[in-house]
Amino acid sequence: MNKKAYDLPIQVMYRDHCYTRSFIVESDDPELLFTPSTGERRVFCPDRWAYSCGLPGIVDNLIRQNAQCYSASQDGLYFKVESSTANRRTTPHAGWYLFFKFRPHRRGVGIILSVESNHERTSWPSNARGRKPARFRVLLTDYLRRRPDLLERVKP
Repeated sequence: MNKKAYDLPIQVMYRDHCYTRSFIVESDDPELLFTPSTGERRVFCPDRWAYSCGLPGIVDNLIRQNAQCYSASQDGLYFKVESSTANRRTTPHAGWYLFFKFRPHRRGVGIILSVESNHERTSWPSNARGRKPARFRVLLTDYLRRRPDLLERVKP
């Protein structure tokens, strides 16, 4: 096992789900339709946009505070920001959920923390693989163990 310390750059990328939501045919204006490269039909969401303006600070705290995160399907991870307005007795899982993945940096050294989506929910995500949390650095270390090639380019 590699016990070296590395200075690994992490670049943060925010995907369009951070400020858009699914298009609703009956109620959304087709003029506002946004179709990303995945072919989904989405529209701008003012609530997600407003919340996404604070994402750099949330991601910074996620990393620096070594926050508790959860696993989701397809190598996804998520972090829950507790709701300050929800009644925890009636909706204990309410909050804003930040979904992210680690990806290799294609052109340089380090990894990309890809923020896939953030949205408010009252229930656990359907793609959750368990409710047992793990610290951010543990999840990052696990990812790097599966991708030792990413450390070969970094000086210890």
